[in-house]
Amino acid sequence: MRAWRGAWGAWGGWWWVGSFFGLLPYLGSREGFFCWLDEQRAKVVELVSDFPPLRLTLSVFFLLWDRVQQVLSSMS
Repeated sequence: MRAWRGAWGAWGGWWWVGSFFGLLPYLGSREGFFCWLDEQRAKVVELVSDFPPLRLTLSVFFLLWDRVQQVLSSMS
């Protein structure tokens, strides 16, 4: 079990490192950053599609995040 968690953690770590370097071109604008976040959301949803409790939790989080984006965009 520990080896599986270690392998999963290592894969997840590299995924986020790759995502960070993928973020670099988008740092110039707010719209680009939100575009990058939407791409990451799609990746995460695809990963957790087989785990209903986690999918539900992420759905609630993403609904809240959409609301935060709406508030931020209305402020500018």
